[in-house]
Amino acid sequence: MVNDPIVEEVRRIRKAIETACDNDPVKYAEHLRQVELKYADRLVRRRPQPALAMPRVAEGKATYGKQKDDDAGSG
Repeated sequence: MVNDPIVEEVRRIRKAIETACDNDPVKYAEHLRQVELKYADRLVRRRPQPALAMPRVAEGKATYGKQKDDDAGSG
């Protein structure tokens, strides 16, 4: 596997932050929230996209597992 210097740098920085947070996931998450607030003007927030309209497949009631009236007497 090839060592990528960018990936190595990100891992080194993450490890340093984890150590500074005493390897506590709650402290680490709080640190990330603080960084997010600090750089909030740089974050991209996309507008929510409208849901796709799905065509209606069945208009009537579903009859799953039920016998049809015309099949009731056959057997």
